[in-house]
Amino acid sequence: MTARAKGARHPPLALAVLLLLAAPAPGLAQAASREGRTYLDIEFTVLRKGPLALRPYARAESRFRSTGLAYEQWNAGLRLRILPWLSVAAYYTPREQLYPGKPNAFKNVAGADVVLQSSLGRFRLLNRETEEWFATDGFHRYRNLVEVAYPLPGARLSPYVYDEIRLDSDQGQLNMNDVGLGVQFNATATLSLRLAYDIEANRRLLPAWQYTHFVGLAVAAHL
Repeated sequence: MTARAKGARHPPLALAVLLLLAAPAPGLAQAASREGRTYLDIEFTVLRKGPLALRPYARAESRFRSTGLAYEQWNAGLRLRILPWLSVAAYYTPREQLYPGKPNAFKNVAGADVVLQSSLGRFRLLNRETEEWFATDGFHRYRNLVEVAYPLPGARLSPYVYDEIRLDSDQGQLNMNDVGLGVQFNATATLSLRLAYDIEANRRLLPAWQYTHFVGLAVAAHL
């Protein structure tokens, strides 16, 4: 799931559409796994001066399979909006893996990202560049997310599509790719909900691509 995209015009980001179309898309696997995922986001604005805004934030993510809870992840970070179309963030995100048939694992991850946002007519474009350090496993991960949203005129709904790739330093290759679509509902000025369907391709430490299809529900509060 991803942050909502809104912001001032920034013409170079029109290239984000090309990135979305050119990114490798996972195919459908005969024995794909299926999950339900929930996300709870909360963000506070503690300082605002002109376009600058300092916002601590937190996220709790849970993943469920037919066997029950399979994964939990927590995020705590600090985001700084520098301009209406530019923000940066740093965060810490421990996670616990509880997948059946695999040993339970707790991992420590830290990261930083840069988010660019723009407009192309009624379309809203977002590009997020992320660098993560997997301290437990000893490797870096580069992530790139491209999202295109279309706020419906006169409605609180915004359909969107996205693609996110992940490259790992220890293997030197594209190891994960998420392709998804969904809709965002802005219930109030400070509360939004997102429902998405995603196909996640993963080949990290695997002999071939494996796929997970999931439906995700995110609730976000911006205080």
